[in-house]
Amino acid sequence: MPPRRSWPQVALILCLLGLAAVGLGCSRPAARIKCYPVKGRVFYKGKPLADVMVLFYPQERSSSPSASGVTDEEGLFTLSTYDTDDGAPAGRYDVGIGRESGAFRRQKGGLRKGKSADPDPLQGRFENPRKSKLSAQVEEKNNNELEFNLR
Repeated sequence: MPPRRSWPQVALILCLLGLAAVGLGCSRPAARIKCYPVKGRVFYKGKPLADVMVLFYPQERSSSPSASGVTDEEGLFTLSTYDTDDGAPAGRYDVGIGRESGAFRRQKGGLRKGKSADPDPLQGRFENPRKSKLSAQVEEKNNNELEFNLR
């Protein structure tokens, strides 16, 4: 016959199990912030710049997550934050643009598979969003369109 537990022991075990369940519940991801569609185009010396990552990093770090997109052959990109092409939360962003390397390697997605890694014409000058001197404002509207003209 198994040993019989007293009421205080049973209460302690139940409390510990309850705390464990609450602790597991606290590990849920934060709620998603509403995103607004963002499309744009990147030019380098007047020509569309293809196959570069565009990274939007919030100027207020705690305010929202970063967003990113990759340019096509015409230099066009669409930003994604949580899901493909869902845009970015409203706010001010520092912007980084460059080939997949350094900070860009850590972002989800990266360059599309099958694309060649041509030499970076930007030579990493605009890659770091905090040092690129590029910025953008995402507004609470359904048609945020941006253009970056790099030299």
